[in-house]
Amino acid sequence: MRTTACVTAASLLSVLLAAATWCAPAKPAVVKLPKGDFALELTFEDGTKLNVTNKGTPLRAGTYTVKSLCLYKKDEKNRVWELHGAGPLGTMDSVTVEAEQEKILDPGPPIAFRVGAYQPKDRPGAVVIEVMVHGKYGEGYYPGAFLGRNRPPAPAFRVLNDAGKTVLAGEITVGKGAGGSYVWNPPAGLTGKFKIEVKPFMGPFEWATVPREFELK
Repeated sequence: MRTTACVTAASLLSVLLAAATWCAPAKPAVVKLPKGDFALELTFEDGTKLNVTNKGTPLRAGTYTVKSLCLYKKDEKNRVWELHGAGPLGTMDSVTVEAEQEKILDPGPPIAFRVGAYQPKDRPGAVVIEVMVHGKYGEGYYPGAFLGRNRPPAPAFRVLNDAGKTVLAGEITVGKGAGGSYVWNPPAGLTGKFKIEVKPFMGPFEWATVPREFELK
C-alpha cells in the first residue's frame, strides 16, 4: 500500500509541475537597435507605442502591425531632432517576435535621397525632377529633420551642365509622402548632359545620395 501511495503522490507531483510549467507566462522578446546614436519610436495599429534603443525593450511574442515610426537623435548641442516616417513603411510595416528572442531592428540611417528626372509626355519640353527618401528597410521618411515644432526647409537642389556650371537652383516641392518634385521648363534650345545634386536639411542624421544624370536633346 505504501508503494502505491508513493507512486500516486509522485504522479500527482509530476502533473502539478507540468501544469505549472504549462501555465507559466513565456518570457518576452527583447527588441533593440544595433547602435546607440539614435532612438526609434514605433506606433502600432492599436495605438500603443514602443520605444527602442540599443539597450533593448521587452515585447510580448506576436506580430505587430506598424502604423508609423519616428527616429530621434541628439546633436552636439544636446538638442533632439526628429525624422518622421512618411509614405510606405517597406518591410517595417510589421514586427514579429518570438518568446525570449533578441530582435535587432536597424532602420533609418544612412537615409537615401534617390533623385530622378524624366520628361512627361503631356508636357513637352518640361523636366520633372523627383526626390524619394528611404531608409534601410525601404521605409519612407519626410525629406528633412524636425527640430522642435519647426518644419525643416525643403531640400535644395541644383542642375549642373557638363562644364560644372549651375544652370538651375531651387527647392523641391515637398509632397505628402516620402519626397517631392520640381517641374523645370528649360530654355528653348538648351541641350546636353546635366547632373542633379540635392542637399536636404537633416540635422545630425546621416544621409547619402547619388547625383542623377540626364540628357536634353
